[in-house]
Formats: sequence, C-alpha cells, structure tokens
Amino acid sequence: MTNGDSFAGSDGGSGGIPGGRVKQNVSSEDIKELAIKGLTKINAQSNSAHLIGLAEIVKAESQVVSGVLYILTLRVGKTDCLKNFYTVKIWQQPWKNSEQITITEGLEED
Repeated sequence: MTNGDSFAGSDGGSGGIPGGRVKQNVSSEDIKELAIKGLTKINAQSNSAHLIGLAEIVKAESQVVSGVLYILTLRVGKTDCLKNFYTVKIWQQPWKNSEQITITEGLEED
C-alpha cells in the first residue's frame, strides 16, 4: 500500500465498508507511478499515430481484493509526438550499487 493509505474500512471513522474503496492522494509518488504505467499501456494499445499525454490524475482509490486494486481516473490528451520505438536495457547489480542504462532506437530483434 502507498504511504498514508488506510486499510479498507478504516478511513478515519467515516464508516467505510470493509473491502470497499478508499480514497488515495492523487499527488503521491506511488499513484503518479501507477498513472504512468496505465498511460504506457494505453499508448501501447492505441492505434493512433500520436501519443496520449497525462494532463491530470483526477481521482485515485484503492481496494483490498487478494492484494490491492488501484482505480485511477485520468484526464489525458493527444500530444504532437509521434510514436517511436526504443529498446531500453537496464542492468542492475545491487551488490555493486550499479545501474547501467542503454537506449537504442528501434525494436530489438529476438
């Protein structure tokens, strides 16, 4: 759960329903990261030649359901950017405190 979350049904005494939805802070970094993941999937599934950009996280909620389900309402808009493909390789070696990022334009062949 994100920082500042409460368990479903313990929303500060307002009588939430156990297993019900709990409002989340739309400004939290965890929620912003989830919004970007969602936006990435939207762009991947879109047939538009242009990318969709995030304008605002309107609402964020969570629900405990065999894990945590996050429900985000996003306001988006079409950008002037055309979709391009890049291959990003991130090599992490935590025991060395090392991270190397390599970016190549285009799709990598299998």
